[in-house]
Amino acid sequence: MKYRMINKELRIADISISDLTMYHVQHFLSQWDDGAQIGTLTLFHDAKNDLVVLNRDSKDYKRYLDIAESILSASEEDLVKLQNEAPENLADTVRVVIECRRIRLAHGEIDKALHNIIDRKYRPVLNHVSKTESISSCAAIAFRYGMMCGKREERARRKKQ
Repeated sequence: MKYRMINKELRIADISISDLTMYHVQHFLSQWDDGAQIGTLTLFHDAKNDLVVLNRDSKDYKRYLDIAESILSASEEDLVKLQNEAPENLADTVRVVIECRRIRLAHGEIDKALHNIIDRKYRPVLNHVSKTESISSCAAIAFRYGMMCGKREERARRKKQ
């Protein structure tokens, strides 16, 4: 697809509805109510490229861009405020951008954990978890796995003494 980069730092792009592939159009419409039109698409998260992609043809394009930039650059306290104060008609848009932000945070934490000093014997398990689990559960599983391995190593050290 032909994205136009709007904000490189926040990884926000846009696309015209006519540039969407038929696969993407069908994917979006299958998630919506019957009779929905693709022209009502405001934005979506392209997980493969880790981009928030706005519909450039939307009449409220500037508003959605402001929302995306506000959420992606907000502090955690402000994020809760933005989420709670979002009007009903923007709830889905806000939810998508917040979920994108959470996915990015999870990916960042997983990358940090993988690039820290991790014994080679643990890497296959963590790689498998990152490929098979959803992003939201991957970080929790990796954390619990790390705690479990740490306890095992501590017990082994105590047993040697």
